[in-house]
Amino acid sequence: MFSVNPLNNRSLKLYLNFLAFTFLIFGCDVFDDDNHRIRPDIPFLSLIELDTLWAKHSGQIRRITVAVSPAAAALNAVMTCQITSPGGATTHFRLLDDGGSQKPRDALGFADTLSGDRIAGDGMFSRRISAKFAQLVGIYKFTFDLMTDVAVTPQMLEVSVRVLENTPPQIVRFLAPDEINREFFVIVQDSNGSADIALVNLVRLEAYARPEAVYPMTRSNDSAWYWIQPRGYGAGLRTGNYPWSVRVADWTMRQSNQFVQSDSIEVHFTNGPPSIRSVTGPDTVWVSANETVVFYYLVKVDDVNSAFDLDSLLLTIRDPEREVAHFVYFDDGGLPDASLDSIAGDGVFTAGFSADSTSRTGVLFTFTWLPTDRSPQRGLIYSNNLVILRRVSAPDRTKTEAAFHSKYTKIDW
Repeated sequence: MFSVNPLNNRSLKLYLNFLAFTFLIFGCDVFDDDNHRIRPDIPFLSLIELDTLWAKHSGQIRRITVAVSPAAAALNAVMTCQITSPGGATTHFRLLDDGGSQKPRDALGFADTLSGDRIAGDGMFSRRISAKFAQLVGIYKFTFDLMTDVAVTPQMLEVSVRVLENTPPQIVRFLAPDEINREFFVIVQDSNGSADIALVNLVRLEAYARPEAVYPMTRSNDSAWYWIQPRGYGAGLRTGNYPWSVRVADWTMRQSNQFVQSDSIEVHFTNGPPSIRSVTGPDTVWVSANETVVFYYLVKVDDVNSAFDLDSLLLTIRDPEREVAHFVYFDDGGLPDASLDSIAGDGVFTAGFSADSTSRTGVLFTFTWLPTDRSPQRGLIYSNNLVILRRVSAPDRTKTEAAFHSKYTKIDW
C-alpha cells in the first residue's frame, strides 16, 4: 500500500505557503520582448506618435501620443512629460485623454491650447507642441510619467529627440485677392540665401466640410512667389469665405517635416450656377407603321467655373395630364456604353429617344431640362415641346437606325 511521509507532506505545505506569500507580495512577473519585467498591477506606457527630429525655432505644431495599457488603468490618471535639454534645464507639459475638449494652460507657450486628442477615455494621451521648447541644439530627453489612483510606483517612459540648428525662412508679406480668381502673392526671405528655400505652398484651410488643399506656388524671383487659379479650380466648392495660408520650409525643416506658416486670410469664392446655352433637337417626329424612329437632343450647358464643375442634367417629360418619364444625364463621354455622349467634360449632354407606331400621336410633350453643378447648385429650367405625328405614306427624310436602338430610350409615349 502507498503511504505519504508526514514530514515530506508538512514540507510541501510550507513550500506552497511560501509561494503564495511571495505571489501576494511581489506579484506574478511577465516579461516583454526585450526581456523587461512587466508588473500586471502597473500600467504600461508605449509611444505611439513622436517625431524624433526637430528644427530649432520652428513654430509648426506636432502631435505626441502615448498609449496606456490596459486602458482602464488610465481612468482619472494624469500624464506629464518632462523635457530635459542638453544643458540640463527642464520644462514640462501635460498630455490629455480628453477627446480634445479641454484647454490646458501650461508649457510656457510651446504647447497648443488644444491637446489634439481624438477619443476621450481610450487610454491614448496626446498633446500638440512646437519646437519652441528648444533653446539649444542637441539631444533632448522626453520623460513621460503617469500618475494613477493606484498606490504603486508610477510607470515612466523615456525617449530622446534631436534638435537641429536652423534659422527658418521668414514670410515677409502674404497678399491674397478679394476673390479666388485672382493672383495670390507672397514674399519669402531666408538668411541662409534664397537657395535654402525648399518649398512654398499655398494652403486652402478646411472650411464648409471641405478638406485642406495644398497648391505649390511658382517662383518669380529670389524672394517672390505666386499662384493663379487654374482652369477648373473651384469645382464642387460652395460660395463662401475660405481661409488661406502659406507654408514655407527650408531644406533643414523639410528634412524634419516642419514648416513656417503664415496667419490665415479669408478670401471670397463665388460659385455661379450652371446655365443651359442651347437645346438642339426636333419639335416634331413623324412615324409610320412598322417603323421605329430614333432622335436625340444635344444640350449645351455653361458654368462659370468651367465644365469640370458640372454634375448632371435632369430631364422631366410630361404630357398635359401626367409625368411621362424622368431621366438623369451625365457629360461622361459615353460611359456607360448605353450613353450617347461622345466627349466627356465638354459641357454637352446627349439624350436619345425612339418612337414607333404604338406611340401616342398628336399629344404635346414638354421636355424640362435642369442643370446641376457639384457644389451643388441648380441652374434655370429650360423647356421645349415635342409632338409625335403619324405618317400615312412611307418615310422619306426620317432615318431609321435599328442598330443603335439599344442607345436610345424607348418611352411609353
